[in-house]
This record gives sequence, structure tokens and C-alpha cells, in this order.
Amino acid sequence: MNHAMNANRNQVPCDITQEPDSLESRLTRAMESYLAKIETGVPFDREAFLSQHADLEPRLSAAIESIDFLNGCVSPHDDLDNPTQNQTIQINAETEQLGDYRLIREIGRGGMGVVYEAEQISLKRRVALKVLPFAALLDRSRIARFQNEAQAAAMLKHAHIVGVFSVGCDRGIHYYAMELIDGQSMSDLIRDLRARPKNTGSSANQQPGSDTTPIAQLSTNYSSDRKSFFRSATRLFVEVCDALHFAHQRGVIHRDIKPSNLLLDHAGKMHITDFGLARIQSSEDLTVTGDVVGTLRYMSPEQLDGRCVDERADVYSLGVTLYEVITGRHAFDAELREALTKQVFEATPTRPSRIDSTIPKDLDTIIMKAIAKDPNDRYRDAVQFGSDLKRFLDGKPVSAKNPNSLEIARRWVARNRVVTSLAATVMTLLFAFAVSSAMTASHMAKESAAKEIQLYGQSMRLANNAIRRGDFVTAEEILINWRPAKGQPDHRGWEWSYLWNASHDTSIERTFRFPFCCISAKFVDDHRLATSSLFGSLSIWDLNRQAHDSPLHKPRIEGVYEIIPIPDQNRCVTTGSVSGRICELDLTTGEQIYEAQLDLPTNEAEIKSLAISSDQTHIAVGLGTNGQGHVGVWNRLEQEWVFLSDDFSDVCYVEFGDGDLVYVAEWQTNRLTAIDFTTQSVIETLEVDVHEIHGLAVSADRTQLIIVGNMVRGKSTIPRVLVWDLQAKQAVCSITTGESPLHEVAVSHDGSMLAVGDTNGTIHVLDAGTLDTLLSKKAHAGRVRDLSFSGDSLLLVSAGRDGDARIWNIGRLRNEQHARAAFDGSFRFGFGAGFVDNTTAISVDRGARAIFWDIKTGDSIKILQLPFTDSNIHQLAVSHDQRLAAVTHGHSGRQRACLGRVSLIDAEAKTIRWSVELDSGIAYTVSSFSHDNRLLAVSADQQVLILDVQSGSVVQHLDPGEKDGYFKPATFSPDGKWLACGTTSGNLYMYRLPSFDLHRVIRDIKVCDDVQFAPDMREMAVVDLDNRIKLFSPKTGEQLPDRFPKMTDFMFFVRYSPDGKRLLTGGHDGMLRIWQRESGTELLSLEMATGYIPAGNFSPDGNSIVVANGPETIAFTGADMKKLRMLSKSELEEVACAPVSGEFQRRFANEKERQ
Repeated sequence: MNHAMNANRNQVPCDITQEPDSLESRLTRAMESYLAKIETGVPFDREAFLSQHADLEPRLSAAIESIDFLNGCVSPHDDLDNPTQNQTIQINAETEQLGDYRLIREIGRGGMGVVYEAEQISLKRRVALKVLPFAALLDRSRIARFQNEAQAAAMLKHAHIVGVFSVGCDRGIHYYAMELIDGQSMSDLIRDLRARPKNTGSSANQQPGSDTTPIAQLSTNYSSDRKSFFRSATRLFVEVCDALHFAHQRGVIHRDIKPSNLLLDHAGKMHITDFGLARIQSSEDLTVTGDVVGTLRYMSPEQLDGRCVDERADVYSLGVTLYEVITGRHAFDAELREALTKQVFEATPTRPSRIDSTIPKDLDTIIMKAIAKDPNDRYRDAVQFGSDLKRFLDGKPVSAKNPNSLEIARRWVARNRVVTSLAATVMTLLFAFAVSSAMTASHMAKESAAKEIQLYGQSMRLANNAIRRGDFVTAEEILINWRPAKGQPDHRGWEWSYLWNASHDTSIERTFRFPFCCISAKFVDDHRLATSSLFGSLSIWDLNRQAHDSPLHKPRIEGVYEIIPIPDQNRCVTTGSVSGRICELDLTTGEQIYEAQLDLPTNEAEIKSLAISSDQTHIAVGLGTNGQGHVGVWNRLEQEWVFLSDDFSDVCYVEFGDGDLVYVAEWQTNRLTAIDFTTQSVIETLEVDVHEIHGLAVSADRTQLIIVGNMVRGKSTIPRVLVWDLQAKQAVCSITTGESPLHEVAVSHDGSMLAVGDTNGTIHVLDAGTLDTLLSKKAHAGRVRDLSFSGDSLLLVSAGRDGDARIWNIGRLRNEQHARAAFDGSFRFGFGAGFVDNTTAISVDRGARAIFWDIKTGDSIKILQLPFTDSNIHQLAVSHDQRLAAVTHGHSGRQRACLGRVSLIDAEAKTIRWSVELDSGIAYTVSSFSHDNRLLAVSADQQVLILDVQSGSVVQHLDPGEKDGYFKPATFSPDGKWLACGTTSGNLYMYRLPSFDLHRVIRDIKVCDDVQFAPDMREMAVVDLDNRIKLFSPKTGEQLPDRFPKMTDFMFFVRYSPDGKRLLTGGHDGMLRIWQRESGTELLSLEMATGYIPAGNFSPDGNSIVVANGPETIAFTGADMKKLRMLSKSELEEVACAPVSGEFQRRFANEKERQ
């Protein structure tokens, strides 16, 4: 059998990977040689070493600088596992920083980086910091894999997945901080277990050791109580299965599950780590077909063969790991790569029970099913695997069965097709297999369809994640791939149409993409843009030309860090970050006019900021590092330095005030120093109300400074923007904005707006006078590095660490796809939202207002003031023909005597038809219309009231006759045969219509929050405090098998889409979720501003969704699917984001105009 791995003909140890003699491999060997020289401790000539490898420059120098920096950062102390307070002080004093972290000691390393124990300075906490120090060596795909690990882990918030706190890049060193687990890896535990003797006899007289930690207990049981050991180990792997299922549900396949990536803490909890090989996209961007990534001994055959893998690959790797823990042996024990590869493809591991007869048969069967060669013979996902392990723990029969003779033959045939084709008996086997296949064809077809739905759900989540991080091209590519071929099913629904709209952001005018971080982007004038990127040069772009055209000019100035345009003179000034020089360029020709160099030591010549005076005659520079800073002022007319001061620590920002004053902000302080550079004197020192200043700009009239910084309170970082009046010498306005630390600020030329950027890639545009937030936009995947307004203040350019520079149309940004209804203050909290037609929503709030508004613009059409009662909840029901709306008023507390009120609104005339008071009192004010819109059911205290819609009179009291708490949902079925009423005590009463006789009671529901019937009446969905969607048969009342996963928090409501194919839920966790009904797959989740979503619904045509979300109601609108379904794939691509000549042009066509 020929496999990709057989290309290595020499017998080498299985952990060694041989690579071709590429540039990357030569760079790696050079770095290994450099590290070996360092480790000897013998001095050597660094320059001579670099000259020997001149063909590898400049990337080798950059990588060596990163290594030297890391070696200088790591503390020499090795006894810091439990440092005293004095030791912590010593660490802080003796170590250097990597971003916000001080490195303490190395605790691990591997192919994707080195892991250090570190201290996060701002929050005073210990973390594990993973770094990729050879970024200059690596191509973009290698860096992408490292970033993929951080991204995959960061999007997975789970108790058994190591959490990621932050991601960054400092001095060319990519890193991310994650949770520091106090414990040991499973590989260490296995090593310890192998060293212990096994006692297969009675454990009655065995006493545990003095160390009672779960790790120690597990080790003790391994030797003394094998039955307890098997159960304890199995429980740990149930936790891993739960965590893997959580990751798989969010589109993340780990692809490198092995003992060293499973961490067991001292509390006995398992944690999955190292998502460096995780596939969170379609994998084309990180690997190509035929790539082999992972650890060979634990890699599934399909992964080793370079094929596309799914969650069953993780099931296999976890099964091999469980095999090793239970038996103490490797499933495949070869030491050489070629032999090990052959075992993985062809050999069946010895059954665990044959290695150790004390291993339970059911556990043996579970393991063998998990590590089957064929993915179709394994558990289909981690849920099935974990469920079988739970059944083993509970003493219940497991689903896994040992294969019979025919199944064994089938598997043998699958692995030995060449041999069997030559064997005389193959016809008999193939015939038997054909009969078996025919009997299971229907089952396989259903399983294939379910897999396709699951893959679709993963794709939608990936597209949503790409949009969140600003990668619209990737999102669009994912979406286009789901247009079905002729004759194939169309899985697309509302989530696809919404993401299509979201990926075609009309507010983006143009995007420029660079291989590495885009450091600076400035409008030179109305039609030119200047950009610079890491390891790149300055580029001047003509915005009147096509996006795929080359730059207008590309001056040969490397490492440009800051750009200051001087449009009146057709010039710009630039600086390199570590060169200590500034250059002035002629923008007409792109030629350099002059270069000015500061005579400073190299380690003090890092320029961090540039500013230009109001008369454009002087340039101020801020420099410094390692605690020594300088401020210099350059006279452009005389071409000389007129001021240089070294009275500062690291200078972070400089800015001119009015006249001859320069304001200086120092690194990691809240101090502003005003200098008069003509008199060479310090005028004043100011302290502003932030912990650290991270951005500085001057207002258009030079009378105010705009300061961005961060306040640190306990463990929280609070981003803040201040306006500092230079005459009054005080802050005249301040505001906290966003949730991530701020780092950049720009002022519009007309003085009306400010733009600030944060470390999460979000830009916030504020009103310059009031600091009110005009808009917030996720613009980049990673920190915003620069911001600049155009001369007419209509456009904003942002530069990001993700390598993109984007030009935004501010007017379009302020009128995006999400229309919001404006409420007048927090007391107007909304509890109800629905549609009266496809484009008009109705909302109700605490102020007893019914608001009709346009979902496209957010503008109110009419506001009705309802009769106000002593109540604080106002909820809404809309009739099936959208002509009527009922608003119910009630209390959220336990005031049983409180009167309630019901008001009926004519949605067409937008008037109140009637309003009646209910003396029975209302607590939870949920209601619904009957299918013919003649009756209205209203939940009340201990009963459900049936009102005549025409008159408003109560025609029926439904009282079950037992004290059953408050009624919550009261829902009519669409076929007019049932009324389902749920209570806070957990009972669901089913009334037969039209007689309203009580037919049955469904019990054991944990506080019934909502119940809805499917349009086809095959099921009804219930949400309760059990945190999942439960399904029941309306006909029998029996609970149907669970299709939907359990959530971390409870849901307030559930709604079916008009076509019945989707479910919408919103709940206490602030997440709006779209589900595929038949499979229970989560297709899309949208995080709301407040952690509370009490109501939501689909529009009649299914193209829009409206939700109540705290003090606002939000409408999400998708593209018109009827029109989009008529477009071919090529027609879709015509209105798509297209890659052009290495740069990516965003062409966002308006879909309605296109059609």
C-alpha cells in the first residue's frame, strides 16, 4: 500500500520529520545552529555568523533579535511555582516585558512554539504565555497556524478547555496568554502509572497514601483498586468528550488530541489545550489536500492519509489516548516512522481485555469502537462516545457492539482491497457485503444527510466568526459554496441570507491587504492614501484608480512606522521605528527630499510618535525604550534639530498644542508634560484621570487634547476617552467606551468627530462635543494600529494588526443593517417585539408605549401611549394575519392582588380598539391569538383567561383546580385543536378545542417559560430551566428524543420560522440563536448588548427577525432569498468580494439594484 508517509525511505525515529531543503528548512537549521552556540555559553562572533548566512537575510537577523530578547526576558529563578510576596517583587524587578507580561520560566515547548510561565502585569495574575519567537522565519501560513490556535481556543469558553485571555505581537514575537493549569498532563500521569506495579487482587486491605489529591488517588487506585481506577479514568474522559462536543458544535476540530494535550489539575478536572492544528475554517487556508498535521502515534488513518477530517478524527485520537491510559501501553508501539505508519493503517491493536483481564468488557468494546480504522465504524461524534462511557459508569448496556464475523470480514476487505481482489473467496465476501449494504442503504443516506446539515451549521458559524473579525472575503467564499448544484437540496435559510448581507458591508469603500501587520495609514489628500506595513515599505495609492492597480509611488524607505501628510505642500514626513531618522518626500514624484538623523544610541532611537505644528514648520518626535526617552523638534525650513531633551522615560506620544508648546505622554504613566521648545523649558506637568495614556491627538482648533487611556480597577480594565482643555487645564468631558483597551485616536478635519480604536479590532466614532458614541464597528482581527479621517471628514481609514487597511464610508456606517428603535432611557426596558408586516415592527416597553417603526431605518412611524397601570412588564402578541396586536400589563413580582390590563391595538389603523382591566391579577403577562384571530388567551394568577377579541370580554376561565403557581405561556395551535398552557411549577396543561376540556397534563418541566407548536403540528417545542429545547408530541404528550444540546443558561422564548425549518431562541445569556429544526444543529448565534433577551420573532416572510434587548429593540434583516435563489454561482460571484493581483478589492454591490 502506498501512502504519503512512505516517501521517507530511510528508517528514522517516528518523531523526526524530514523536510525538503527549502528556504524555511535552511532558516530553521541556521537558527538551530545559533541556539546551540548560545547554549554552550562560549562567546562567538555574531556578525560573522550572520555573514555565513547572508542569503537568509534580513529574516535571520529579525529572528535572532527575537531569540535574544526572549533569552533576556526569562527569569533565572526556577523555584517560582509558589512564590512568596518577596519573590514576586523580585520577579517584577529583574525580568523584562513582552507586551503586558513578564516571562518567568520556560515550562514547555513544541513544534508550534514555546510556553512560559508569566505574570500579567496589569492584572497581577499568573498565566501560561505561548510564544512563536521565529515569526520572521515563518511564512504567513505558519504564523496563521499559530494565530489559529489562539483563535480556536479563544472562541471556546468551556470549563474543560484551557481559556485564552489575550493575543498579541511585540518586537516581532507573536504570543497569546492562556489559563495556567496547576497539575500535570496525561502523558506525565501515564509515565507515572507505568512505573507503578499493578495489583489485580483484592483491594480490601489497601490504604491510600497521605497525598489525597485526585491525581495521587488515581495513581494509588491504578496499583491497588483497578475497578476504581477504570471508573475514575473513564469519568475524566467523559469530561473531555463534553469539551470536544462543545468545540465541534462551534466548528472547531482539534486534530491533535494526545496525552500531552490533556491536562489534569489538582482538583481532578480535565482540560484540553493546544489548538495549534485545529481546523476552524475549511482548512484550505492552513493546509492543503495531502498535508499531514498532527502527532503520528495518535493520528487517525484518514488524517495520516492527508484526507479531510471531521469530529470522528478527534474521537479516534481520544480513543487511542484512553487505550493507553487503561492498558498502560501504546495502541501502536513501533518506534520507527515507516513501521508506525504501517501499523496505523493496517494493524488492529490488541484488545485491552487481552492485555489485562480485569478491564471490563464494556469498556473494552467502547475503546475498540472509538479506534476503528474506518470513520464510519466509530462513534459519529464525541456525544455518542461520551454517552457510552456514561452508560458504562451507570452500569447500563452500552451501544457499542463487538463486530460479528461478517463485519470483521468487511473491515478486512476495506483495508486489503488489492489482496482481496486477487483472492478466490473475494466474490463471496463482496456478495455478503453487498447484501448488508443494501439493507443499510436507507440508514446511511439519512446519516449522510445529517452530516451535511452538521457541516452546513459549522460553515455558518465559521462565516459568522469571519465577519466578526472583519474577514469578509472568507465569509463570502464559505457562503457561496453552499449554493446547491442542480438537483441537490438547498440547506440555506435565514442565517445564510443574514450573513450574506453582513459580508457585503456597503460601508467599506476599499481594502488594502498586506502580508503582515499594517502599521500606518493616512489620507494624503482627497484622492491619495499612504500606507506602511511590517517588513514592508511605504506605498502611495491613488484612490481614483482601480483597486488592483499598483501603488502610485513606492519609495524605497523600509520600516516606515509613522506618516504625517502635508497636503498643502504635496509632501509627507515619515519615520522608521528603530532608525532614529525622519524623511520628507515629494508626493508628486515619490522622491526623498531630505533625511534627518538623530545621533542617539541604537537602543534609544526607537521613534514611537510624530506630530506637526499648526504652521507646518516643525516636526516633533518621541523616542525611547528601556526606560530612557527623548523628545526632539525638527525645523523643516532650516532643516535642523532645534530641540532635544532626554529628561523622560520611554516617550509614547507627542502632540503640538497652539504655538510653541509640545505635549509629551510617557509610557505606562498618566503624566502629560508641556514643553516650550523655543525656550528649552518645561512649562507644566499634568496628571490625567487614566491609569496609562495610550493615545493622544489635538483638536482641530488646537485648544483641546484628546486623550485615550485605560483605568485599572481591581481585575477590570476600563477604556476611557477624555477631552482636556488646554486653557482651563482640566478635563471638560470624559466617557468610557467599549470593553477592550484603547490604543489609537484621530480627530476629523471639521472637528465634529473622534475615532478611537481598541485591541479587539473595534473602531468607535464619537461626537467630538459630547463624546456620545455615534457608531462602533468591528473592523479588524486584532488591534487597530492607526486611524485617519479624509479631508472632507466623510471617510475614515483604519490600519490593523491583521494586515488590512480599510477605508470606511462614515455615512453608511451610521446606517447599517441593524435598525434600532430609540427608547428614552433605561426605565423604558422593552419586553415585547413583533411584526405587523414584513417591514414594520411593533415594540412595547415599560413606559406603556406601543411603538410602530421601520426596520430598515429604525425610525418610529407612530407611538401609542397605552393606559398605564401599576405594572412594570408590558408584553406583546400579534395576530396571525398581522392586523391586531395585544399588549398585556402585569407585575414581575409576587403581588398576587395586583390588577392586570389587556389592550387591543388595530395594527392597520394604529389605534387602540379597547383596553380592559382584569381583576384576577397578572404576574407573567404572556398571551396569544387563536388561529382564526377570534380569541385571545392571557396568562393570569392561577388561571388562564380566554377573551373575545371583538368585545374584550372574558368568555372562559381555565383553572386546573390545583395550586400550581403562575401561568406563563398560553399558546394556541395553528390547526385550532389545542391550547397549551405552562406554569411556573413545571406543569404543561393541554386543553382540547373548541370545548376547552382539559385533555392531559405533561409534568416534570422545570418552570415552563415558553411553548410553541410547529407549523406542521408534528411537535411542540418547550423551553424551561433545564436549559434546552424539549420536544413533545401534541397528539400523545410523549417527550420526543432530544435533538438540541443543553445550554449554559435558560431561554426565555422559542419561535418557529414561517416555513418551520428553523427555530429562534433568546435567553438569559444574551445570545440570540438560530437552530436547524430537524437536526438540532446551532446555525448562528448573535450576541446582544445586554445579557437579556425576553422576546423575539420572525417576520411573516421569514426574511427578518426582531428582538427585544434591554433598552432597545433590534431588527436583523437578511437578503431576499427568493431573488438570491434565482442567481447561479457565477452570478453570485459577480456581486462578490474578488481577489485581484495579490490585493483584495471589496466590491459590495447593492443586491436589490443588482437584480
